[in-house]
Amino acid sequence: MLTLEALRRGGVLIVPLMLVSVAVASMGVERLRFWWQWGRGDRVNSEHSLLELAQLKPSEASLRQQLLVARLERQLCRWDGALELCMVLGPLLGLLASVIGLMQLLQALGPGLTLPSQGGDLIAGYGQVLIGTVLGLLIAVLALLVQRLNRLRAQVVLDAFSDRCLERRSGQI
Repeated sequence: MLTLEALRRGGVLIVPLMLVSVAVASMGVERLRFWWQWGRGDRVNSEHSLLELAQLKPSEASLRQQLLVARLERQLCRWDGALELCMVLGPLLGLLASVIGLMQLLQALGPGLTLPSQGGDLIAGYGQVLIGTVLGLLIAVLALLVQRLNRLRAQVVLDAFSDRCLERRSGQI
């Protein structure tokens, strides 16, 4: 299906599609590495921040908590914007590659749209026209999967941090 020869014949937009797919895969590996390190405790732990909150007045602690949650959210949701761009860009580039390939295929048929003597070439041409669409959709699915899994994990961590902050603050009151 997606052989090297098929990709070579896929057209000029295969290169940007491949670059976008490499970017999505890289972001996915980075997020996987990040969460692996987070689970092992290699990242800065939020317990230190909670101890700081315990030493502040309630009004100052509330503002500091909001700042800490925002900072933590930025760290946890890194690459979300880039993944959203890839979710849109992948299918659009794939569709454009398919349209350009279809235009080239129709041009090869000539003004009379006569079928070539080799029908297999025509079928192979149609298959190659769709390679861009397939790649674009695969990019979108992978980017969506990476982003949603990252957001789900980030939301769990943010909720747990907020709960611990409230527990600490309620103990002071």
